[in-house]
Amino acid sequence: MRQVSSRPFSPRGLHPKSSWTYGTVELYFQLYQAKPPFEAQAKRLELLRQLNAIAGVSIPPDAITRRPGIPLAVLAEAQRVPEFLSVFAWFIQEVQAL
Repeated sequence: MRQVSSRPFSPRGLHPKSSWTYGTVELYFQLYQAKPPFEAQAKRLELLRQLNAIAGVSIPPDAITRRPGIPLAVLAEAQRVPEFLSVFAWFIQEVQAL
C-alpha cells in the first residue's frame, strides 16, 4: 500500500461515494480534492465529465469542491448502473496507478 500524507492510502480510504436512505448517492468531491490524484482540479473535472455523461446526471462544475448527489432514481434504469460502475472503476484505476 502506498503511503500518502503519512496515512495509508487505498480506494476505500478515499470514500468514493455513499448511498443514503433519502435516495441519493453522495459523491465526496470535497474529500477528493485533498488526496492524489484527485487533488488536481483536472482529475475532478474528468470525473465530473464522466458522471455527467450518464443520462439523467447533471452535476454543475462548481460542485467539484462539495458533496453533490445523484438521485438513486436516476440510476434505477438498468443501463445506467453499469455506466455508473464504470466511472468508479476508472476512479479506482486512477488511484491505484499512483
